[in-house]
Amino acid sequence: MRRGPYPAEVLRLTARVSASGGVRSGVSEPCWEWPGPFHTKLWRYGILNGPGGRRVATRAVLEAHTGKAVEGFALHCRDNPPCVRPDHLRDGTPMDNVRDRDVRQRFVPLFGLSNGRGRFSAADVEELARRVSSGETKAAVGRAFTTSGQAVGYCLKRRLRV
Repeated sequence: MRRGPYPAEVLRLTARVSASGGVRSGVSEPCWEWPGPFHTKLWRYGILNGPGGRRVATRAVLEAHTGKAVEGFALHCRDNPPCVRPDHLRDGTPMDNVRDRDVRQRFVPLFGLSNGRGRFSAADVEELARRVSSGETKAAVGRAFTTSGQAVGYCLKRRLRV
């Protein structure tokens, strides 16, 4: 069952918002920082405890402001998760959320040195391929690169910088 907006609770809490968020790029009005509690697992997103259960504050504020249920996500026009200013929020699909992430360069690739856990550069991958194609075993190449032969095989199969 879809829960509706909590207009009275939202209005009560947004009356206490702090406009200390400052002016964000491209937005002339300062952000309204959520004054209530924050979700422990959703990075810096406010939560609202209402009669229908716990809700993400941005969604509840957007629903109270527009008068209709948010179907997908309540997206921020700028990168400020605690902001609950209604004119800084918009309804969006999961695909819109992914596009926003990519535009803001928040995507961390699963493979490669840029993710912080990668071990092989592009030059290393080429060296692995050269050594294996010249007849050296994957296990021997793995030892030379302080990894396993399985990791070398996976890397070469996918041409990834694991």
